[in-house]
Parts: sequence; structure tokens; C-alpha cells
Amino acid sequence: MCSLHVAINDGLSNGHVRDDFLLDPSVVYLNHGSYGACPRPVFDAYQRYQRELERVNRVAAEERDRMRAETTKLEAEILGEARQAAARIIEDGRRQIAAEKTRVQFEVGRESERIANELAERVLGRGVN
Repeated sequence: MCSLHVAINDGLSNGHVRDDFLLDPSVVYLNHGSYGACPRPVFDAYQRYQRELERVNRVAAEERDRMRAETTKLEAEILGEARQAAARIIEDGRRQIAAEKTRVQFEVGRESERIANELAERVLGRGVN
């Protein structure tokens, strides 16, 4: 084991491989595979990618927020227009109901008067005025 350590250590200390890793230079790491440390160029590329991803996500979030604000404003405008249209329909309906109520009351009053006159004529032999 000691000879392996010395051989690996000697081989790495003379090359640039050891300098490519962000590791303690006094320790020899044997695992540089899928779970080990990654070389500096890989780490730097990862960091660039991560910064770009963060920038893109920030820009996307800003765009999402801008679109959400525009959508909210548009929804408010559309809902406002819908409320106004509904209010006009309701008001028109209310007016029609009031007019119909007045007409019905008039008709009921006229019919009541006709019935009262008819009864008075039958009972008293004359109409009611």
C-alpha cells in the first residue's frame, strides 16, 4: 500500500493532473470517478453553466412576473367589462320587471274595479264609482 501511494504520488506530483483538482495537495485522492472530486476545468465549466442557469432563471422569473402582472391587469379589465355588461343586463331586467309590475298592478286594479262594479250591480242593482 505504501509503494502504491508513493508511485501514485510521484506520478501526480510531476504532472499537471494534481493541479487540475481543487483538493488538498497533501492528500492523494484515488476516487476521481462519478462520486469523487472533479477537475478544475470541469468545475469551472459547471460554475459557468450554473451562473448561466441562474441568470436564465432570473430572466425567466422576471418575464413570468411581468406576464403575470399583465395577465392580472387584463383579467381585471375583462372582469370590469363583464361586470358592467352584467349590471346593464340586471338594470334592464329590473326596469322591465318594474314596468311589468306597474302594468300588472294597473290591470289588477282595473279588473278589481270591474269585478267590484259587477258585484255591486248584482247586489245593489247599480255600479260603484
